[in-house]
Amino acid sequence: MIPICLVLCLNCFKVRGIARKIVRVLIICSILISDLRISGTTNTNAKTSNLNIIFVVDTTLSMLADDYGDHQTRISGVAENVEYIMSNIPARYELITFANTADVKMPLTTDYAAITSALKGSPVVGYSYAKGTDISAAVDIVKEVTRLSNNDKTRKTVLMMFTDGENNSDASGGTYDGVKQFVDDGLVIGYGTSQGST
Repeated sequence: MIPICLVLCLNCFKVRGIARKIVRVLIICSILISDLRISGTTNTNAKTSNLNIIFVVDTTLSMLADDYGDHQTRISGVAENVEYIMSNIPARYELITFANTADVKMPLTTDYAAITSALKGSPVVGYSYAKGTDISAAVDIVKEVTRLSNNDKTRKTVLMMFTDGENNSDASGGTYDGVKQFVDDGLVIGYGTSQGST
């Protein structure tokens, strides 16, 4: 069961600094109040943490829209927020990206630099290959990854999805309902503005 599902729009405030601070507090609080016993601020504590955090990142073409912060792309905003989360929550992290298909870019690790490198090295799908965002593209991989993580009953599993939520695919994929049984908490962080890219 997922006790908290938090949907955030990172650009819903005109002042970027205020928005970022509010988002950061909400992200950290959403983890802490769900009875996950974690402490510390760096990956030196990750090996003693009982937390697995799985990042699921949208790398579709629309994530290149430059309406995050001061004309940064949405995907650069994801990278910034992922780094902030890792610097404040000691855990083992896993990275999954999805566009037309989904891939595990980095399995569970305490090497935060490897997660950052894998994310920044994950190309956004180009025009030639783009077939529209399919939010359900990662369902099967996410279900398997969370199932394996849940096998270790001494650890908690948290799922974090980063997406602009623009589902343009005609594909009738599955839903994430089957994932609920394998995670202890989760949140979705949304990117973009109603105006879109400028």
